[in-house]
Amino acid sequence: MTIRANLYQTRLDHGSAAIRCAVTAVLGLSLAVGAGDEARAQEASFESIHAKTFAMCLPKMNSLADRLRTEPEAEKIFDSTEESPIKDGKLQVYSGPLTQLREIAPQAYSQVEDEAKGCGFESAVTFGDLGDKVMAAYLARKIPPGTAQQIAQLSPDMIQLMPPGAKQGFAMIKALDSVSEADKANLTDEVMGLIDLASEDASSLARIPDVNP
Repeated sequence: MTIRANLYQTRLDHGSAAIRCAVTAVLGLSLAVGAGDEARAQEASFESIHAKTFAMCLPKMNSLADRLRTEPEAEKIFDSTEESPIKDGKLQVYSGPLTQLREIAPQAYSQVEDEAKGCGFESAVTFGDLGDKVMAAYLARKIPPGTAQQIAQLSPDMIQLMPPGAKQGFAMIKALDSVSEADKANLTDEVMGLIDLASEDASSLARIPDVNP
């Protein structure tokens, strides 16, 4: 199988910043809500070995993203902050920007395609799809248990009082709440560490919003 994904100029830890902002806001309310033990589908959407392949490719993809930002058409995608990474309730942190890149800057997209194949992926699409799933599991593991259930208890008026960063984080946490325990378990400590390191790079192919509350 082939894997490859990471496509916005923003760093991967920006998504974590949005989540931290939302979690901090919720914890400050001291809501009496349980940890939420609803059953979730346990079927994994990817295997551990594929997640590792993805994570090991991130440094190369991030370097490519840095080069692509010098191309005018591609830069429009990398620097955009208007597009949400959430589509139909799912995070599309890689597939969304890659789809745009293919339409707006086909030559730049072909470079991503070549890099993806060099990493062992069948295509940039395969890389993007896997990247969405792996990054969703990665971010979901950083959320304290029960956070989504606590957010569900907030009234519209309470949410209105939250800072913009918290509101962005709420939307991300809601999307991440559907990530299966099997997917989260398929991210080994080694893979989590590799993604942490990649998040320190200045450029990325992933679309994770830069939230500064």
